[in-house]
Amino acid sequence: MDLLEQIAESRRRDLSRSPGPGLDVAPPSRRRPCFREAILELGLSLIAEIKRRTPSAGPLALYARAGRRARAYELGGASAISVLTEPAFFAGSYSDLREAAENSSLPVLCKDFVVDERQILWAAEAGASCVLLIVRILPDASLCRLLQRCRELGLDALVEVYEAAELERALACGADLIGINSRDLRDFSVRFDRLIQLRDKVPSGIPVVAESGVRDARDLLRLQEAGFDAALVGTALMRSRKPGTLLRSWRTVLEKGAGESLWDHEA
Repeated sequence: MDLLEQIAESRRRDLSRSPGPGLDVAPPSRRRPCFREAILELGLSLIAEIKRRTPSAGPLALYARAGRRARAYELGGASAISVLTEPAFFAGSYSDLREAAENSSLPVLCKDFVVDERQILWAAEAGASCVLLIVRILPDASLCRLLQRCRELGLDALVEVYEAAELERALACGADLIGINSRDLRDFSVRFDRLIQLRDKVPSGIPVVAESGVRDARDLLRLQEAGFDAALVGTALMRSRKPGTLLRSWRTVLEKGAGESLWDHEA
């Protein structure tokens, strides 16, 4: 069993022990900011991620306050926020998601390993604007059903793919927002060039988000030149003592189109 399936199986066990919300949850009365619209406002939008640890990098910021991070990301110029909610491998929670949503006016992506409709309902109740769906862990029928449930609840769905066959499956189910992951979630190796190559296979008119592998401004410039609409950045920001400053530096470089590494901007 590869690592991705281990995580998915862990989520299935979690759900078997937790009833979660009922399945008749209605769309929220309070309008959430639109994730899709937010990431289309700039040449390359930045989605800043809150995650406490990863299987590949280990602990990042186990005791970070999600609300404080969310505010720093917003002040730094992020277009949206992503929150890891998976508990066993990433030390996340839906409480982190709620705290981020309550402390920022930006749309929030619930980044979980969704295998059950209840996770979408938890995300909606916690204030998410968008939910991540990973094609590799979902049969076609489940993917299509979960996409439809997101739409019923007024949520965007960022459908994550790693290879061309997965992209075809996502499009066949009606995905209208694609995330391409440069990290192979079977073993967590990163292939940045593969991400850029797959971008060209996405039909025009569908926004595309680059996920994983971004280390500095030079990587962001490559993604901007390749035509991505947004880039999701997590580890580099969680390791930064001044994530808002780092984000502002990246935004400046993207706007100028100047190639330089910005690691020296951290103090």
